[in-house]
Amino acid sequence: MSDLSLSSARRLWRYYQAGIVNTLFGYGLFALFVKLGLNMYLAQICAHVLGAAFNYYSYSRHVFHDAPYNLVAGHDFKGAIRFRRGHCSSPGHAEGWSTS
Repeated sequence: MSDLSLSSARRLWRYYQAGIVNTLFGYGLFALFVKLGLNMYLAQICAHVLGAAFNYYSYSRHVFHDAPYNLVAGHDFKGAIRFRRGHCSSPGHAEGWSTS
């Protein structure tokens, strides 16, 4: 097992925190939309899109706030579009991932 530096361990802990918050946020939106009478499938689509936007900002601002700017892919609209495009790609074909 490799040794984790203190900053890496903190980043990993923030990553898990963001994952828990993002899961609760996405499921909470879905449950709210269904409770408000929205069709289950439409509620899932809306919760997914809004949840992905929330995920981008929570990870980029909370988890990687101390990372170099280019690692986070920018805290701007273009960065969010790149994140979403990679998120929508099939596994292994997202930007920056090698399939070899």
